[in-house]
This record gives sequence, C-alpha cells and structure tokens, in this order.
Amino acid sequence: EKSWYHPELSNAGVLMHEQLHFDITELYARKMRKILSERTFSGNVRGDVRQIFSKINRELKAFQDRYDLETDFSRNREAQQQWNKRIAEKLKESDL
Repeated sequence: EKSWYHPELSNAGVLMHEQLHFDITELYARKMRKILSERTFSGNVRGDVRQIFSKINRELKAFQDRYDLETDFSRNREAQQQWNKRIAEKLKESDL
C-alpha cells in the first residue's frame, strides 16, 4: 500500500529503469566498501567514515540525476539501453 509501484501505471521499461537505479546504488556501495577497506583511519574513525559516506553519497546523487536526465526517466529507450549496458559492464568489472 505504501509502494510507489502501481501496475496500471508502470510497464517493464519503467521497472527496468528503476532496477538500474538500484544497480547504480550497488556500484557506489562497492566503491565505498573498497575505499573503506583500503583506508588507514585516524583517531576519528566515525568522522572519517562520515566524510567518505558524504562524498560517495554526493557522487551517487549526481550520477543518478544524470541517469534520469539522459534517459528522460526511461522514455528515451535508446539512451536507456546504453545505460543498461554501461552499468552491467561496470558491475561486472567491479566484481573482479
């Protein structure tokens, strides 16, 4: 009841677009985990992690906004397909 999803208003293209938002978020989660695993922390671990999180979150938001803009929220099918391919490749690369 609280979901934004309404089957009568959505189609497979819209759902694919939203799935890619999830996949993009996963890319940035991987990026953050990598940074954290390679980082040597000072005495203020909480502050350091907060700073990294804020930076990653800003980058994520900018990337998600660009995705929506370039795909016109899934209405530009050609751009959507290009993004699908691009993100799938990035997920595969970052999984190594």
